[in-house]
Amino acid sequence: MKKNPYTFHRNLKENLIKRRGEVQAKKILKQIEATEIFDITYKSQNYNVNGFHLYPKYATEKLPVIIYNRGGSKDYGIIDFRIIINLLIPLALSGFSVFCSQYTGNAGSEGKDECGGKEDIQSVIDLYECIKESEISDESKISMWGDSRGGMMTYILINEVNWIKSGVINCAPTDIENNYKLRLKLKEFRRDMYDVDSGLENKKRSALYLVDKFPKNVPLIIFHGTKDDRAPLEDTLKLALELSKAGIDYNLHILDDQHCLPLYKKFVLERGVDFIKKNL
Repeated sequence: MKKNPYTFHRNLKENLIKRRGEVQAKKILKQIEATEIFDITYKSQNYNVNGFHLYPKYATEKLPVIIYNRGGSKDYGIIDFRIIINLLIPLALSGFSVFCSQYTGNAGSEGKDECGGKEDIQSVIDLYECIKESEISDESKISMWGDSRGGMMTYILINEVNWIKSGVINCAPTDIENNYKLRLKLKEFRRDMYDVDSGLENKKRSALYLVDKFPKNVPLIIFHGTKDDRAPLEDTLKLALELSKAGIDYNLHILDDQHCLPLYKKFVLERGVDFIKKNL
């Protein structure tokens, strides 16, 4: 793993004051100052893949780990300064070593983004080697956090590895075939990523059809919005029913908001962090 200090835009302070106001900008800048933030490049399937590593500067011992799985496809939704400021820094300052991947094929990473296929799933799995290499990270205490498509990735990954302690899922699609019926433009956007017309390939990416393989020792906390027009709430409710039948430990929070719950960011952060800490 190669790592270099992450550099924010030189006009960050001015832009924050303009968009958030002086009081909020001061708070954010203080949080940035308290956080070690690195660009990382690591190996996955002989590809060079880019990502980030964050942890609090005050850390004096190994910290539990959160792997954050980003939303979006291709370069849409890549991890940028907004995600770093709004989510990754608060996670790190909650007492975690935070790792995340841009996935293969995105943001300068080699390989191909298959949206839940072999290459991008493996690019998240290979973060485990980075965690083991990190002196600040406790490889025995790894949880996963996924937004939207990243939640889909998290559902897939808990079946692929045995080192995930818990999962936080925020507004994830759980039945890709049904999702495409509602979002034809998304289906076309992903056509060059994998065979989007294949029912089998779509089921491989759909938690609704993976429940029978879910480990019973990986509890989940799931958040979803009643006004979500990107990942249908009805599919998450169907998944919840299947989780109950399978005896999977989960908490479900349904909130009156849109996709990824912009009005409930603080609630999701606090509940997600508490849930992870209780299940380390």
